[in-house]
Amino acid sequence: MSNPSETKLRHYQVDALQGIMDAFADNDSTLLVCPTASGKTTIFVEAIKHFPIGRILILAHRQELIFQASARVKRMLGIDAEVEMGDAVAESSAVLGSRVVISTVQTQLAGERMRRFKPTDFRLCILDEAHHYAAPSFKRVLDYYRQNPDLKILGVTATPDRADEKALGAVFQSVAYANYQIIDGIEDGYLVPIRQRMVTVHGLDYSKISTTAGELNGAELRDVLEQEEHLHRFAQGIIEAAMDLGPGTLTPLVGLADAELQKAMAERLGFSAMKTTLVFTRFVHQAERLSEICNRWLHGCADWLCGKTPKDKREEMLKKYAAGAFHILCNVNVLSEGADEPRISVVVMAAPTKSRARYSQQVGRGLRPLAEIADALSHAETREDRLALIAGSGKQTCSILDFVGNSGRHHLMTTADILGGKPLDGAVSRRARELLEDGEEDPAAAAEQAQREAEAESLAELMAEKRRKDDEDRRRNLRVAANYSITEADPFGGTPITPWKEKPATMGKMASEKQMAFVRRFYPKVEHPELLTARESAQLIVEKMKEWKNKPIGPSDGMARILKQRGYDPDQMTFAQAKAEIGKIAIAEGWERRA
Repeated sequence: MSNPSETKLRHYQVDALQGIMDAFADNDSTLLVCPTASGKTTIFVEAIKHFPIGRILILAHRQELIFQASARVKRMLGIDAEVEMGDAVAESSAVLGSRVVISTVQTQLAGERMRRFKPTDFRLCILDEAHHYAAPSFKRVLDYYRQNPDLKILGVTATPDRADEKALGAVFQSVAYANYQIIDGIEDGYLVPIRQRMVTVHGLDYSKISTTAGELNGAELRDVLEQEEHLHRFAQGIIEAAMDLGPGTLTPLVGLADAELQKAMAERLGFSAMKTTLVFTRFVHQAERLSEICNRWLHGCADWLCGKTPKDKREEMLKKYAAGAFHILCNVNVLSEGADEPRISVVVMAAPTKSRARYSQQVGRGLRPLAEIADALSHAETREDRLALIAGSGKQTCSILDFVGNSGRHHLMTTADILGGKPLDGAVSRRARELLEDGEEDPAAAAEQAQREAEAESLAELMAEKRRKDDEDRRRNLRVAANYSITEADPFGGTPITPWKEKPATMGKMASEKQMAFVRRFYPKVEHPELLTARESAQLIVEKMKEWKNKPIGPSDGMARILKQRGYDPDQMTFAQAKAEIGKIAIAEGWERRA
């Protein structure tokens, strides 16, 4: 046993640890949710201090996670943890063995190796990347150790995505802490800010790809991503991002011979100044070809690995990558979890996804500050001090590179979707993506603006709906008042007119628009012509016609105006008299007849 080093917990880590212990007071199992690069390993190793009696079992599913946990246990607790993985065999006896055992789920299942250990020897079981434990195979290992009624189980994850939430509810009785998000880490100065870069690839079309189990269909996506033309455009975009050049900057160099190209590339930036870049691909051939084409641009700058890469070769490759022997590492979803390389400052999403959890995991690989300032960040007194440390470091931001094509109906993830506790609404997410594609580099700003626009639109819709309802209420009130008046007042009241008897043919029919217009003009005392029946309005029109027939018709308004201008009194003239006089005026004044 070596001497442990003192670790200063960040404020949210203190809250998370307290949440874990509070949850264990009432539950046997609980879940800790913290974003990638926020120090989840530090939190769960610190929790071990609260279990002085009994062995501790840490389960993970990748060797990178095993090595990280082992190193952190030794540094923080001064304990040499034993590893049960592959050829490494831990002491099964609680008396002879280390107090901390770290193992992979796959090893536990292989040949039932879990049965080498007594469940009753363990007091705490920690599940790293706990969102996997809803799967039957993972659950089988957990059920074996749960035979110990005194066992406490702590799950740790950054991505309990929506698809897993219900399933994880069957594994964990409570959530100890889930109050810290990626955006909080960035704003508090513990994670580096994100710079979103969207590169349009002409001809890239995802729209015809179907969806299988909530994700883009693999076979159909392969046909798109492995097209030679797209691979070359992706590779150029990756090189430009790694060299911090704008999209299309290297296009003039495409036709150069190899020697000329290498010289031109060295003159532009040089090998050593390339940014450490992690590329996520969906397929092995895609990763291999992208690495190959990147190396055509600049010899020795790229390499690739996949799940079948031998462990010793993978370890050696990651060591060279961390040391800067090459700068671009293409991987087939191998490093979505467990990749802890602070020098990564460009993350390339060459595998479009509809999964918020997967996108969040992959983006998180680039959010760690440089190792040389990590300790200073934890000891900094204020948020402003931490932000200044990052701003003054060699890694001020992390660039996330997405390749844009025609996504059609698919809602593909961008960084705007992961900066918060809950997924963005579909319409808001699409608008945020449009803003990013239009040149906005701050995903938080894009998400905020899209949200504001959605809220403004929603408010406008609410106001329109309120106006519609108010208008309905006014019409409803008008109808009530009219019904009341029509029962009390007869439209023929005060006149000698006797209403006609309604006939079956017109029963229930209301006045037409023309009938109502006539009534409004010649019967101004009728307050609501729209309440008249067709028969009532017809009777009023007939009565007015009778009145005109029995009374000489005077000149029209136009005729009266002409006559008045020339000294006549139109009120003393009939229509025929006025017409005759206007005819004389037309001859005298030489009016021209209209064609």
